[in-house]
Amino acid sequence: MFLVKYFQIYNNLLICHICDNIKYLLSSALPCLNFREEKILKRFALRLKALRLQKGFTQEELAYTSGVSLSQIARIETARINPTLCTIVVIASTLKVHPRELMDF
Repeated sequence: MFLVKYFQIYNNLLICHICDNIKYLLSSALPCLNFREEKILKRFALRLKALRLQKGFTQEELAYTSGVSLSQIARIETARINPTLCTIVVIASTLKVHPRELMDF
Protein backbone atom coordinates (compact mmCIF):
# COMPACT_ATOMS: atom_id res chain seq x y z
CA MET A 1 0.00 0.00 0.00
CA PHE A 2 1.22 3.48 -0.88
CA LEU A 3 1.02 6.49 1.39
CA VAL A 4 -0.20 9.69 -0.21
CA LYS A 5 2.14 12.65 0.26
CA TYR A 6 0.06 15.38 -1.37
CA PHE A 7 -2.29 16.15 -4.24
CA GLN A 8 -1.59 18.47 -7.16
CA ILE A 9 -3.70 19.74 -10.04
CA TYR A 10 -1.85 19.69 -13.36
CA ASN A 11 -3.55 20.28 -16.73
CA ASN A 12 -6.96 19.71 -15.12
CA LEU A 13 -5.82 16.30 -13.87
CA LEU A 14 -5.66 15.40 -10.23
CA ILE A 15 -2.28 13.79 -9.55
CA CYS A 16 -1.53 11.92 -6.37
CA HIS A 17 2.11 12.06 -5.30
CA ILE A 18 3.12 8.82 -3.69
CA CYS A 19 5.89 8.43 -1.13
CA ASP A 20 8.14 6.58 -3.56
CA ASN A 21 7.77 9.46 -6.09
CA ILE A 22 5.47 7.53 -8.43
CA LYS A 23 2.55 9.60 -9.70
CA TYR A 24 -0.85 8.01 -10.02
CA LEU A 25 -3.67 9.49 -11.98
CA LEU A 26 -6.75 9.61 -9.78
CA SER A 27 -9.18 11.44 -12.01
CA SER A 28 -9.17 12.76 -15.55
CA ALA A 29 -12.53 14.44 -15.11
CA LEU A 30 -11.79 16.86 -12.31
CA PRO A 31 -14.43 19.57 -12.53
CA CYS A 32 -12.43 22.78 -12.79
CA LEU A 33 -15.16 24.86 -14.36
CA ASN A 34 -17.01 27.75 -12.88
CA PHE A 35 -20.79 27.80 -12.93
CA ARG A 36 -21.05 29.99 -16.05
CA GLU A 37 -18.74 27.72 -18.09
CA GLU A 38 -20.67 24.67 -16.91
CA LYS A 39 -23.97 26.21 -18.06
CA ILE A 40 -22.51 26.99 -21.49
CA LEU A 41 -21.17 23.44 -21.89
CA LYS A 42 -24.55 21.97 -20.89
CA ARG A 43 -26.37 24.17 -23.38
CA PHE A 44 -23.86 23.24 -26.10
CA ALA A 45 -24.27 19.56 -25.21
CA LEU A 46 -28.05 19.74 -25.55
CA ARG A 47 -27.75 21.56 -28.88
CA LEU A 48 -25.30 19.01 -30.26
CA LYS A 49 -27.50 16.11 -29.20
CA ALA A 50 -30.59 17.74 -30.73
CA LEU A 51 -28.84 18.36 -34.06
CA ARG A 52 -27.34 14.86 -34.07
CA LEU A 53 -30.76 13.28 -33.56
CA GLN A 54 -32.37 15.63 -36.09
CA LYS A 55 -29.81 14.54 -38.68
CA GLY A 56 -30.44 10.86 -37.86
CA PHE A 57 -27.05 10.00 -36.37
CA THR A 58 -26.38 7.79 -33.39
CA GLN A 59 -23.37 8.69 -31.27
CA GLU A 60 -21.57 5.71 -32.80
CA GLU A 61 -22.33 6.82 -36.36
CA LEU A 62 -21.25 10.38 -35.64
CA ALA A 63 -18.02 9.14 -34.08
CA TYR A 64 -17.23 6.80 -36.98
CA THR A 65 -18.08 9.35 -39.68
CA SER A 66 -16.32 12.30 -38.05
CA GLY A 67 -13.24 10.47 -36.77
CA VAL A 68 -13.91 11.80 -33.26
CA SER A 69 -13.87 9.00 -30.71
CA LEU A 70 -17.16 7.70 -29.35
CA SER A 71 -16.07 8.42 -25.80
CA GLN A 72 -15.30 12.03 -26.74
CA ILE A 73 -18.70 12.46 -28.41
CA ALA A 74 -20.36 11.06 -25.29
CA ARG A 75 -18.34 13.35 -22.99
CA ILE A 76 -19.20 16.39 -25.11
CA GLU A 77 -22.91 15.50 -25.06
CA THR A 78 -22.85 15.13 -21.29
CA ALA A 79 -20.93 18.40 -20.81
CA ARG A 80 -17.99 16.61 -19.20
CA ILE A 81 -15.39 18.13 -21.54
CA ASN A 82 -14.93 21.39 -23.38
CA PRO A 83 -14.42 20.53 -27.08
CA THR A 84 -11.80 22.36 -29.09
CA LEU A 85 -12.75 24.60 -31.98
CA CYS A 86 -11.33 22.04 -34.40
CA THR A 87 -13.52 19.30 -32.92
CA ILE A 88 -16.59 21.53 -33.20
CA VAL A 89 -15.81 22.25 -36.87
CA VAL A 90 -15.30 18.55 -37.65
CA ILE A 91 -18.56 17.58 -35.95
CA ALA A 92 -20.46 20.40 -37.70
CA SER A 93 -19.04 19.33 -41.05
CA THR A 94 -20.09 15.74 -40.43
CA LEU A 95 -23.60 16.87 -39.51
CA LYS A 96 -23.57 19.13 -42.62
CA VAL A 97 -24.32 22.26 -40.60
CA HIS A 98 -22.42 25.48 -40.10
CA PRO A 99 -20.48 25.52 -36.80
CA ARG A 100 -22.55 28.52 -35.72
CA GLU A 101 -25.64 26.24 -35.69
CA LEU A 102 -24.03 24.26 -32.89
CA MET A 103 -23.67 27.52 -30.98
CA ASP A 104 -27.27 28.58 -31.52
CA PHE A 105 -28.58 27.95 -28.02
